[in-house]
Amino acid sequence: MSTEPTKRYAAKLLFCYRTVVPPERRPRAWTCEYRVVLLRARCAQEALEDATQRGKATQWDTLNDEGDCVRGEFLGVVELLCLELVAEDDAEVWYEMFEDADPDRLVPPVRELSAIRNRE
Repeated sequence: MSTEPTKRYAAKLLFCYRTVVPPERRPRAWTCEYRVVLLRARCAQEALEDATQRGKATQWDTLNDEGDCVRGEFLGVVELLCLELVAEDDAEVWYEMFEDADPDRLVPPVRELSAIRNRE
């Protein structure tokens, strides 16, 4: 067993919710979800394997009101970050850097934030 210290990682997982129906009944777009999970691992490869196992473990199937099978599918890990540069007691758990010509448009009105919209 390795005594190598563990590091903190955050993995961004992608899920898709699909209804198993004939092609003529398929929607033009599927509902998708990004989910960020925190984990500890000795290295990035170990963190990736853990994140993948967690994603696969949360897949599910159920029947909707019409009797169609609905699947919550794990599609994969879309990003993996090592959080060692973030202080242990810091509240920051995710960051993503990118370029955009008009970044102000990316901030939605407060009423559109999920927790506000759903009154959680």
